[in-house]
Amino acid sequence: MQLVKKLVYLARMGHGIIKLITKIEKEFSFNAPVQRWERVITVKDVYNLVWESVGEKLTDKNDMTERINNILIYQIGCEPAEISPEKMLTVDLGLD
Repeated sequence: MQLVKKLVYLARMGHGIIKLITKIEKEFSFNAPVQRWERVITVKDVYNLVWESVGEKLTDKNDMTERINNILIYQIGCEPAEISPEKMLTVDLGLD
């Protein structure tokens, strides 16, 4: 049932957000519930979701944020300076 909910949620989202979710979950080896992804609006929300999901397996929060930033930079094609915690994924960073 959880998989069905996630697929329905992802179907409503744009291709860029779907790719981001897929890359982040693969990078950090976890699957967050769809209800949790629905609350992700900013870059900080992504950091928090990953940390809450796998933080106990990670030794360095700075390394985690750098890895997430690198995924964002690669996917969006932006400069590192454009990524900051308060940036909204869709409005500020242009993910669809």
